[in-house]
Parts: sequence; C-alpha cells; structure tokens
Amino acid sequence: MSSLVHRLALTDHQTALVLSDMHLSDEDPALLALVTQWVDHQLQRQPSWLIMLGDLFDAWVGDDQASQSPAFTALASCCERAHKMGVAIGVMVGNRDFLLRDEALARLHAQGLGDPCEVHAGKSNWVLMHGDTLCTSDRAYQDFREMVRSSKWQEDFLAKPLSERLAIAKGLRERSEHETMGKPMAITDVSQEAVNKTLASPDINGLIHGHTHRPGLYQSDNKKPRWVLPDWCPHSPRGGGLWIHAEGVESLALSS
Repeated sequence: MSSLVHRLALTDHQTALVLSDMHLSDEDPALLALVTQWVDHQLQRQPSWLIMLGDLFDAWVGDDQASQSPAFTALASCCERAHKMGVAIGVMVGNRDFLLRDEALARLHAQGLGDPCEVHAGKSNWVLMHGDTLCTSDRAYQDFREMVRSSKWQEDFLAKPLSERLAIAKGLRERSEHETMGKPMAITDVSQEAVNKTLASPDINGLIHGHTHRPGLYQSDNKKPRWVLPDWCPHSPRGGGLWIHAEGVESLALSS
C-alpha cells in the first residue's frame, strides 16, 4: 500500500463519521443492505470524512477479488455516492482485510490510514485503531498476525490462484472462530496495559477502535475515554458508529 495517512485535522466545522467491523460478504445481501443504507442515511448529515477502521470485509484475499465480489461493488457504490457529495474517505485495514491494496482503495475513492491514526477535532486528539494490536494477551493471535503481515508470507499467498486463496481464507476463518470460542474473554479483549500505553501521552485525549465486538464507552486507567465500535448483524440487528466533531464524540445507533 502506498503512503498511509497517520494524522487528520478537522476544522471546527468539520465532522467525521466512523464505523468498522462490517464483515461484508457476498453470501449476506441483508448485511450489505443494512450497512449501505445506514451509511447513506448518515451522509445526509454531510460529514467531512467517512472513516472505516478495518474488517470492512469478512475476508479479503487480494484486490483481484473486487471484480468478482458483489459485496465490494455495493460498498464501492456507497463510497461513490459519498465521494460525489465531497466526503473524503479513509480506510484502515483490519485483521480480515489487511490485503486491501491501492487498486481497491482507489475504487473506494479512499485514502489508506495508518494504524494508529490521530484525528484532531476541536481541542481534542483522538487515536483511531483497528484494535487487534491492543489484544496483547492473545499471544497465539499476535504471532499469527506477525506472520501474515510479513512481506514474504503475503508475496507467497498472493501468488496463489484466487480460488485457492479464498479456500485458504475460509479455512483460517473457521479455525479462528473455533479457537476464539475456547479462549477466556480476558484474552480476546484488549489489554489494559496496551490501552494505557496508547493513551500515555498528555496530548492524546481518547481512543476509538473496533475489532473486539464489545461496543460501548469505557474508561482507561488514566481516566481517558475508550470508545469501541460495534460489529454489524442484520438479524439482531446490530451496528452503528460514531460521529466525531469539535465538541467531542457522539454515538450513532442503527436507528439514529
């Protein structure tokens, strides 16, 4: 991926719509409709930025997947509408879609965001992350993450045919879900030590992330807010996001 943006500055009149963990897939059209209709509705508030903090897709095995993916086409159409309204789009990759590259980002009219990325709004500085790097107690996952983020592993993987890559991703996803069910919640959630370290600087006022699927507002040990974004499900239903503006952060439910 080309150069990533690690800092965004909003003027007093600018806002950002933030969501994550949509886990879009070609097999779930109801989820596609839920996410895109909600984003379209929020775009009526004319945000300056649409920011997606990873796991946009349930699995992404290379940008050549885009041409065969209705899920990608649906999200790209949503982003096209936002782009035509003058909304800037930022995408941070997650643990499911870390192979998103420049070709796919261009079709989403998106800039790649570094993890972490700071957003300055009003008098506050917010750290945005996907969230998986905060789960430091899960050593097995962190070792796996280090392996698949290596250039050698990615080069070998992307050299395989698309069908083989999709099959491998399905197997890895099923194994991950099985292993996660057997792990204590304390291991799969963020480490307070990692959160405290992220928020240690006096210039940082709070943290926003996804990944853990434990949405809500939490307080770190150093009394700074930690917002966790929801994952999405059309059947519960479940989803939503956050609105960042000069006065702070506002939670946006599905019905808002």
